[in-house]
Amino acid sequence: MEFIEKIRNLYEEGKIEEAMNAISSKYPLIDEMPRDVLEVEAWCLFRFEKYELATKAALMLTEKGSQKGYELLAQIVGYVNKDDALLEQIFQKLPVNVSVCNAYAIRARDPDSHIEVKKVLLAAILYMNEEEIAAAHLLNNTARLLMAKGYEGINMDVVTAIGFWQISLSKYGSKNYHHRAAVYFWLSKAYEKLDMLDEARENAKKSLALWVKQISLDPGNPKFNKNLTGAEKRLEELMR
Repeated sequence: MEFIEKIRNLYEEGKIEEAMNAISSKYPLIDEMPRDVLEVEAWCLFRFEKYELATKAALMLTEKGSQKGYELLAQIVGYVNKDDALLEQIFQKLPVNVSVCNAYAIRARDPDSHIEVKKVLLAAILYMNEEEIAAAHLLNNTARLLMAKGYEGINMDVVTAIGFWQISLSKYGSKNYHHRAAVYFWLSKAYEKLDMLDEARENAKKSLALWVKQISLDPGNPKFNKNLTGAEKRLEELMR
């Protein structure tokens, strides 16, 4: 197996720290990494909450002409920097890109964001039939946006969000444990809003089980560990 295939597989399996260790053992300096290796390293840094280094790597990738650099930069701007204007600048460079639309969905959830819910909804509908993993992310985060800000009315928004999450789960497949764990966590919140407490508990249990599985693969990941704690508390709340 080629090195790049190995580290991509580790990343996709959620073994983020193992992927980073493999990369650093072969390329100790980020400046010496080939473009395809740097693309994996950049996303690993982001998933490991090393946002300053992830930003550096993303900017290096944009200089190398990598679209993935702009996609990651959009995620950082939307999730960490929370900057509507800068996100719009990136959108102008990649106006038809599902990953950038996903960054819009993430940023739009924030109370101070001026991104229109309708704009994100239209993007989610546009990319609904795409099979790439970024489409699953977009549907997932659009559902979270509906829960946070709404669009049509409380119950209708919750039902629509559940539909988006169910489609995203089908796109995530049998792996992607951390993404699926997050979806089940939010599904438990949605069913609770509809007073469907049995369904809420079942989804909370699924979320916790997946976080346990994910942590077994990547025990040192700080974000995953925080999410595991959150899933445990969530299930405790519902079982009272």
